[in-house]
Order: sequence, then C-alpha cells, then structure tokens
Amino acid sequence: MKPSLIFRIRGLHNEDSGKSHVRLAREHMEKLGIKNGDIVKILGTKITGARCFTLDPGYEQSFDANFIFLDETSKNVPFMRVSDTISFNVRGGGVGSLVEVSRAEAVEASKIVLAIPKNINYEKETLDLTKLDGHVVCKGDRVNISHTNSVHITPFVVHDVFPKHDFHMINKNTEFEFIEASQEDFHFIPELEKLRKVIPVIKQIKTEIFELTFPALEVYHTGVRFYLYVKEKLVPQRQEFGHPTLYPTVKIWDDLGNSYVVFRYQGQGGYSNNGTDFHYSMYGIMIPSLDDNAKELNFVIQEISWHRMPSPSRGAVEAGKRQTANFMTPTKMTIEVMGKPWEFKIPLR
Repeated sequence: MKPSLIFRIRGLHNEDSGKSHVRLAREHMEKLGIKNGDIVKILGTKITGARCFTLDPGYEQSFDANFIFLDETSKNVPFMRVSDTISFNVRGGGVGSLVEVSRAEAVEASKIVLAIPKNINYEKETLDLTKLDGHVVCKGDRVNISHTNSVHITPFVVHDVFPKHDFHMINKNTEFEFIEASQEDFHFIPELEKLRKVIPVIKQIKTEIFELTFPALEVYHTGVRFYLYVKEKLVPQRQEFGHPTLYPTVKIWDDLGNSYVVFRYQGQGGYSNNGTDFHYSMYGIMIPSLDDNAKELNFVIQEISWHRMPSPSRGAVEAGKRQTANFMTPTKMTIEVMGKPWEFKIPLR
C-alpha cells in the first residue's frame, strides 16, 4: 500500500497558475517517495491528479491567511500549496482545507474528450492546446484553455480519456474531441427531492469555545441534508472580527464501506443580544444518498475552522463614518482551527 499524508492547503502558488501542480516540502516528498515532477493523487471532496514539485522554504504571499491553531492535532498538520486548477478540481480545495496526498502513476493520454455546455460560445480554432502539454487530468476534472488571439479562458470538463486509467498526462500527440454537455453535467448541483425519512441523531459537542448541536439527517432519494447549530463564545480577541464563516471538515462512511462526501455547506449567523455569543445555523448536503442496506453511519467531524475577516476600524464606526468597500483589494483573513476529532455513530435502522 502506498504511503499517504494529510496536508492543509496554505494557499495558491502563483507560478503554477493554470497548471496541474502542487507544492510540498522536500521532507514530505521524501516520506511519500516522490521527486520533482512525479504524479500524486489528491483526495479532497473529489479525487484529482497532479504533478508535485518542491515548495521553497519561506515561500509566502502578501495576503496569506493568518492561522491560529487551538489544539496540537490541527497545529501538526503540514502545509502544502496548490495551483488554482487543483484547488477547483478537488472540490473544496480552498485555504485551510484538508486533503490526502499519495504517490500515483499516469499514462500518456492518446485521446481526451472535452465537454462544454452549448450556451458557452468559443472559437475552437483559436484554442491554445499546446499549453496543456504536461497537464495531468482525470475524468470529471475542469480544464481551462486559453486562446491564441485573446486573453479569454474557456472552461471544459473532461468527459472521457483514453486509454482507460486513473490519471493521464496530456502531450503533443494527444488527440482532442469536443462535445456538448448539459449544464447539469458541467456544473453538478444535487437537488434534494422526495423526502424519504428523517433519522434522529441528537448529538452535541461542548468545548470551552463552542457548543455544537447535531439534530437529525433528512434522507432524500438523491442525497442527505444535515443541520448543525453552533453557539460560539466570543472572547475579546474574537470581537475584533466581523461575522465568521464556519467550516466543519468531516469524514463519513457506513458499515458496508460506502463513503460519502459533503457537496456544500450553507448557513447564516448573528450575535446574541448582549454581543457575547455568536449563533450559527448551517446545513450540509451529503452525497450520494444512504445505502438502503446500511445499518450504521460513521460521521466524524475532524476539525472545525472559523474564517474571519477584519471588522471596520472602531474609530471610524464611533465617528459615524461609513467605510468605503473596495472589493478589488484583497484582505488578510484569519483562520482559527480546532481539531479533535469528534465521532458520531448513527443507527440507520
């Protein structure tokens, strides 16, 4: 069995924009048995492949997030950097996300079938396919192709690749075929229809920082919705920030060995009347739907992170001055992370 390591995404690497590249510290590459240019498997919400290169010690960007780790477990997870392409293709490969990396192999792609919705107009003749030379792909990946006569980028989805293999590398001899795809196939968003049943969970987590309530699972034919209610205790240093965005990192499987992923989270929150607590209500959509033969679900919250942006300066607020929004200027984010993990065993029958 090939060795694997869990990494936390530190952010993007500017030199790798548009490429299927990731960057790891040399010591971690040695542990995985890989060298510069080797192929690795990246497991996030989705699996994708990449070429791995050494991350230079001390590499940073001016707007890298500040991380605050509230426990030793989360603090000890090593960092990695990814390209914008890999960040998208692992589905949830944003800053602070956890992914699993292991060594892999890729074969040369003899033919790749790229799909695009018919409502996206593009000039096939001007696609600069030469820039895909050395690009690692697998079925379901998004591939952005530039044009020779403009700065525009056209997005495609890898519909199929030949010969059959997990990962492929595009080269100058790769044949390209372009087909139309439905908007649903291009940008899949599960729609939860026909509620089948509600399974009570009735679990709670209580720490010095937050309380989390996990009431139930709503089981639909196409997926599962679960709700989380979180009450956070605001100490003075947290009151310097605006509304946080909450991100639980979870791992889900049943007693039959089926794995499930959280496709997305959505939620909202607000302060308590006295301003000492922050209440957050959110739900996640888990896919696929539960196996009818499964008897127990393992639901593990590996860690919880709070993404916080700075609030307007107190001086301006007290003076009654309205802050001018500047959406073109990046703002440095602070990410607080608390890991445990917390494991729930949920009877399904």
